[in-house]
Amino acid sequence: MLQHLNDTLFVAINASSQASSIVVAVARVIAESGEPLAAVIVAGLWIWSDRQQRASVLTAVIAVLVALGIDKAIGFIWFEPRPFVAGICRTLLAHVPDNSFPIDHATVLWTLGWTLVATTVLRGWGWLFIVIGFPVA
Repeated sequence: MLQHLNDTLFVAINASSQASSIVVAVARVIAESGEPLAAVIVAGLWIWSDRQQRASVLTAVIAVLVALGIDKAIGFIWFEPRPFVAGICRTLLAHVPDNSFPIDHATVLWTLGWTLVATTVLRGWGWLFIVIGFPVA
């Protein structure tokens, strides 16, 4: 069972030619929905929160901007090609052939998550962003 699960994860991540259409569809939904879902949640938190919660959301958004700046700086120093650029797997989604490290999607979701956890006001939402970040990454 565990070996089958590992094979399924390997297939989903690398999008081999043997990947089932269901696995590919799930991988696409996960890859395409993490950041938009986070944006909707952050907007909702901003709209329906009190002053203290809004301060936490603003702190998290600023932290994301700083983290993305650091992300880009690391990308200039250390280039790691995306798997499809290196010819390791087939491409399922159109993507620019930019640096694969650090992972922008994970940077956004985990920075949102850890900042909200650290500010303690919206800790539950922070853990949700952290959990969402794993399959997206």
